[in-house]
Amino acid sequence: MVGEAQYRNTKIGFFWPCTCTCGRKGLVASHALISGRSRGCAYCAHEEQIKDLSGKIFGNWTVIKRAKTSKGPGTYWKCRCLCGIIKTIYASNLMRRRSKHCRTCWCTGKFTAADGYVHVRNPKHANAGINGYIREHVLVMSKHLKRPLLKGELVHHKNGIRNDNRLRNLELWTKGHPTGKRVKDMIVFCLTQLKLYAPNTLLRKYRK
Repeated sequence: MVGEAQYRNTKIGFFWPCTCTCGRKGLVASHALISGRSRGCAYCAHEEQIKDLSGKIFGNWTVIKRAKTSKGPGTYWKCRCLCGIIKTIYASNLMRRRSKHCRTCWCTGKFTAADGYVHVRNPKHANAGINGYIREHVLVMSKHLKRPLLKGELVHHKNGIRNDNRLRNLELWTKGHPTGKRVKDMIVFCLTQLKLYAPNTLLRKYRK
């Protein structure tokens, strides 16, 4: 439950009086509420962190078991990254998604995400995201086409295995199929598609 803003900090923003589900009250910054970083009071957050997280997945991390460490106060968990590296991670960093995968994944410029797709660092590519990474199957198809993928184009894995990015296992799909168009509009659409995907077909037709 949130009440009216109490005061404003010029660097952080507004602070709001909130009541946790456990009944405890406190002031919480606007950015913490909007981003979801503050999901309850410190007591509830601690109780959530000490729950058994074994087997749960956070980003690329899979929790193995609770870890005994001398790093400092708090709860730590032994986790395995998708790349195979095992590391001890602070519970709060897992719960708040501050640690999504190991540092090695970033250093090598290649990692497999939780959804099974392989990401490769290539910040200069037109299809790369804001973090400079591009899905490997998109990169392979882009090199084959000798151009970036266009809006409405996507790459499909024939065998359904998302990390099998061999060119023979990939095929280009497009979702820009119009429906209910006038004949003259369809003719323009078909000619555009042929020029883009099968220009030799038009050349053979004109030669005849």
